[in-house]
Amino acid sequence: AIYTLAGVDDEFLDLQRLPLEHRAVGYDSDEAVWEAIRNDPTVAVVDASRLETTGEFGGPPTSDFTLGVTDHDLRHEPWNPIPLTLHDPASGLTREVRVIGVLEPQATAVIFSFLAIFTQAASLEADFAGGDFEQYFVVTADATDDAAIEVSRSIESTLLELGVQADSIDKLIDDEAATSRSFQFLFEGFMGLGLIVGIAALGVIAFRSVVERRQQIGMLRAIGYSRRLVAVSYFLESSFIALAGIAIGVVLGLAISYNLLASPEFTGGTDIDFQVPWARLAVILAISYGASALMTLLPARAASRVAVAEALRYE
Repeated sequence: AIYTLAGVDDEFLDLQRLPLEHRAVGYDSDEAVWEAIRNDPTVAVVDASRLETTGEFGGPPTSDFTLGVTDHDLRHEPWNPIPLTLHDPASGLTREVRVIGVLEPQATAVIFSFLAIFTQAASLEADFAGGDFEQYFVVTADATDDAAIEVSRSIESTLLELGVQADSIDKLIDDEAATSRSFQFLFEGFMGLGLIVGIAALGVIAFRSVVERRQQIGMLRAIGYSRRLVAVSYFLESSFIALAGIAIGVVLGLAISYNLLASPEFTGGTDIDFQVPWARLAVILAISYGASALMTLLPARAASRVAVAEALRYE
């Protein structure tokens, strides 16, 4: 299988902040792994896409080049460095390396050049006579997004005749996240529409309840219930229905989310921490209950204004 081999130099190793998801036995930290890359030409780091995954319907792995282990295997059991044979199809040269670390998927989600096998640049030059192209990462003095975008545009325009292309990593991340945010906003819009329809339905049910229970309201008023007490009774009844619906929705939603994130079929074998955005959830629940309370307030006031004699004559 053809795959990218990336040689990293000392300056890159000094500036990089690439987190590792898995480390082999004998390497207690990410820094220890990268320091080994600097000093040992026989070790390498690979991206998480090279871990073995199960194809659709339990079929064979979807990738033609994997390390032969899954994310679950590396996460739950100590593992020794994985031997790997590198072969250059152009020159026919081969080289043996040992994989001692696996990058987190987030590190390669946007910068596709990080989808590679990382090893020492000097050994790549010595064993394979260099690579097909060179890639540079520039750190700007001004650590703002606008400065990074401006520098990338300046580099590209200055070296245009040489075919140099430059991109801001922050801009690439924002562009990639924009698509995800669009889908998220779309789903949230459908969720909000369903919430509005549900709240409106609660108001309709409350109005019908007042109409269908006029005699009951009249009897309550006849035995001494005040207008205020009748209104509070109907409001509490509707509030109980709203709160019960909110509680059921939250419990079922959290249960489904947890089951999805705990399912290897859904996550591809990757262990994902289940975290609940309580603050955002509390705001949504407060808005939902507030809107429900407003929709039931008018029927409750209508119930309190029913005339006793008219209600008792109503059939």
